[in-house]
Amino acid sequence: MEADRKWRPIAPARRPKVKAIVYVVDGSVVRVRSVDPDPSKWREDDRGYADVSVGRAPLDNLQIADRLPTLGIRNGDPRPHVRGKLCEYIVR
Repeated sequence: MEADRKWRPIAPARRPKVKAIVYVVDGSVVRVRSVDPDPSKWREDDRGYADVSVGRAPLDNLQIADRLPTLGIRNGDPRPHVRGKLCEYIVR
């Protein structure tokens, strides 16, 4: 998917805390991909954007519940779009 190949503007201080990337299309969660926990494996371009290393396959609902129990998001859940917001950090 095109969204899986995009570089993300993630501040260096936040990188160790990023556990997963949630992809939302038309107001609902379509997939959740786990992130490699070692930020040193992420490539960075001259703008400071990171090429985040994600897992091969999207997580299913059981894997999401097991690996990210406090996230509270599952595949198919509604996530209404906030106009002008392209990225959201969820702290739980």
